Formats: sequence, structure tokens, C-alpha cells
Amino acid sequence: WPLSVAAFAPRGKNQPVVTIPGLGSGDDQLMPINGTLRLLGYKVYPSGIINDGCPETTVAMLAQRIWSIGEDTGTPPVVVGYSMGAVQAAVLARRVRIAGAILIAGPLRGGKVHPMLSDGIKEVQRDIASRGKGPDGCWDTCNCSFSTDLEEGLPEDVRIVCYIASLDSLVERQSCRGEGPNCVNVEVLDTHLGIPYNGQLLLDMFFNSLPNLFSEP
Repeated sequence: WPLSVAAFAPRGKNQPVVTIPGLGSGDDQLMPINGTLRLLGYKVYPSGIINDGCPETTVAMLAQRIWSIGEDTGTPPVVVGYSMGAVQAAVLARRVRIAGAILIAGPLRGGKVHPMLSDGIKEVQRDIASRGKGPDGCWDTCNCSFSTDLEEGLPEDVRIVCYIASLDSLVERQSCRGEGPNCVNVEVLDTHLGIPYNGQLLLDMFFNSLPNLFSEP
């Protein structure tokens, strides 16, 4: 599908796009999206992380990088995040100037999660605590800036597109729905794990969301 999408989708103009993978994953997880972005003419900046650290530390590092990208290119980037990466992108939208954000299956508010995912989160939390990089229970009971910013909700002055997996069994899909005057919610018929590779999402993102986010308000 990357070549077929690239053949017909609107071309980028070397605008910067930052991508952030889900919990416990690295940039390989979003390789198809990153590759298609490059084919379309966008300047892609993968996160450069394995997303298994303290969310506050990760967001602080990414905020500095996003600021530098904006300074170097003269254009604020669009930030694309998946799952935990989408939650982090929502917080980044409050902290640093961006052109917009695309949040894919990101649980922005509290909701039920599948036991498998809950166990995985707890394992990451224990690992963070054992490395001395965050408190035990990090981002669950912690009162750091990450948790505070997330509770504040999406900023009203940033354009955001939320993609929601209608068959999501890992997180409560309603928790992935954004609220605000500049937020658009798009339901996609797929699971939590399948949505970043879903054709409907990719077509909408490359034909509609990205061109609109980079357009003048």
C-alpha cells in the first residue's frame, strides 16, 4: 500500500513530521507510516526512543527536540503518536509549538484496559522505578507535570485529529475520543493493534489530516 498511496496522495513540501511509537516499542513499529511520509515528500523525524521510560522524562526530551526541529526548519512539526505515543503527543501539544497532532488509539482519559495491557504497564512501571527514573506507580498515581497536563485535556488552540479503533479491546475506545473546538474524531474499523496499519486510517491521514494540519488556519 505505501506505493499506491504515494502515487495519488497530496505531496508534502518537506514539512517536518515527528512520530512516536506505543508503549514498549521503538520506531520500527511505525516504519510503514514513516516510509510513506518520506515517499510523499515529508521530512520525517522518528522519536529515536524505545518507549519504556518515565513519560514525563520522555515528553520533556521530545519537547526539546520538537522545539529544535521547528527552529531548524522554520516550520512547527505535526506530531503523530500511537497508543502511549498518542498520549505523549497530547501532552506535547500543551508544551511546545506544533502545527497539529494526530493521535492514534491514544487513551486520553481514564478507562478500562485489558488485563494483558494492565500487566504490561505495571511491568514498565516497576522497571522505571528499578532504574531510578521515576516513582513506583509512575503516571498512574504520580503527580508529575505529565499527569497534570494530561488531566487538563487537549489544548483548544491546536488542531488535533484522533483516530479511534472501533474494535479496540485493549483500551476503552471512548477514552481515545478527544474534546475541543479544534479536535476531529475519526472512527476506524480495526483493533488497537491493527489500527496503525489500517488502510482507512492511512488514506484519511495522508489525504486529509496531514494536508489540513499543515494548511493555514
